[in-house]
Amino acid sequence: MDQAPVSCLPTNTKMSKAKKVLEEAREIQNPELDLMDKGVSTFEEMPGLLNMTNITRLTLSHNKIKAVPPGLANLSNLEILNLANNCIEELPLSLSSMPKLRILNLSINRLYNLPRGFGAFPVLEVLDLTYNNLKEDTLPGNFFMMETLRALYLGDNDFEYLPPDIKNLKNLQILVLRENDLIELPKEIGELSRLRELHVQGNRLTTLPPEIGNLDMASNKSVFKFEGNEWVAPIADQLQLGIIQQICYQQASRTTPVCRQSQKNFKNSLNLVVSDLLAELQEVLCENAKLQSENSSLKSEVAGLQDRNDTLIKAIHTSKIDQLRSENENLKLDIAKHETDNTERIKNLESEIKLLQLSYNTAQSLNEENAQKSAKYKNKLKSNSMHDLHTTQSFTVPQHRNLETENLIISDIFFKSKAFCDNELLLFNENELAFTFDESI
Repeated sequence: MDQAPVSCLPTNTKMSKAKKVLEEAREIQNPELDLMDKGVSTFEEMPGLLNMTNITRLTLSHNKIKAVPPGLANLSNLEILNLANNCIEELPLSLSSMPKLRILNLSINRLYNLPRGFGAFPVLEVLDLTYNNLKEDTLPGNFFMMETLRALYLGDNDFEYLPPDIKNLKNLQILVLRENDLIELPKEIGELSRLRELHVQGNRLTTLPPEIGNLDMASNKSVFKFEGNEWVAPIADQLQLGIIQQICYQQASRTTPVCRQSQKNFKNSLNLVVSDLLAELQEVLCENAKLQSENSSLKSEVAGLQDRNDTLIKAIHTSKIDQLRSENENLKLDIAKHETDNTERIKNLESEIKLLQLSYNTAQSLNEENAQKSAKYKNKLKSNSMHDLHTTQSFTVPQHRNLETENLIISDIFFKSKAFCDNELLLFNENELAFTFDESI
């Protein structure tokens, strides 16, 4: 894990306060010594502390201590030792020999490993190693031999696996493993018969061992926190129902289910869950029916819009021809790719029109001979169905040259088939034919 958020630079700003607290404690023989946040960097700054064998509680949290001296074990009556939020990187071997130490808080330090024999505490009940840099391979061999341990806090470290020896902590009631890199839990965790709190949130767990069903966590005081993992189905679905159902689910995969919740209580719980699910299902079905109705309505509206769109397009095409009157000699009329039915008007276009785009339509009958009588320039045929022409791609007439229109080309002069049906011959003249002068060719 990242290093603890505390500065380890030595300072003397609060040293006088620490000495004052020590002197007062010696004078009144106070068994509880609180030196929290006194700017202490070393035990040498607290002279006489290691000889105060009468103290039972020592608080040195929120200081800048880097090392713990072996002499701390001389405090033979010490029951509670709080060294949280310091800069401690190593611990002395003698620490685990303290005969009365019940609570040890070493959280928020810089521990990468623990000394050999660390698990030899004779009466330790609570051990907090949260927010350090510990891994499964840096724990001493006897770490899980502390039979008196009731609460173990290993959150915010670098564990990927939990050693099977965890089963030796027979009296463990609280196990906190949150915010590690745990990939799986050992099946031996199911042997912790007194466990009432299990915190595994913020890891990389995907499944739980079936043996977790052995845990007696059916009471209201039991806590199981599992958020922030990568659960796979059906684990994720089962966890949504609660820990009781999850435990029973795990037991279902065993040969002999031993879910500790009584059959009657479990049946009642299951009935409640089923009832809730049925209610939710009914809501979903009602919502689905409503959505289907709205969908049908939307389909009708879309169909209506499509019809209106088709009508509007036809009206626009007709309007473009009906309103074709212009004083601009460079006017361009583009109805390429259009399907207008108002083709009869095309024959009466005025000569002001300089570009008539009718390519990509369905013109079928255009007489080449008649076209050549009035078309004095090269015409290009594009994507129409010209059946009466010998050459379907283009036909050429002599090029006209004069001062006004030199090297100019007319393109895209085509008409809908309805205008020339029944082999009608249409004689073109310059007042009836639109020209395109394309100077780019």
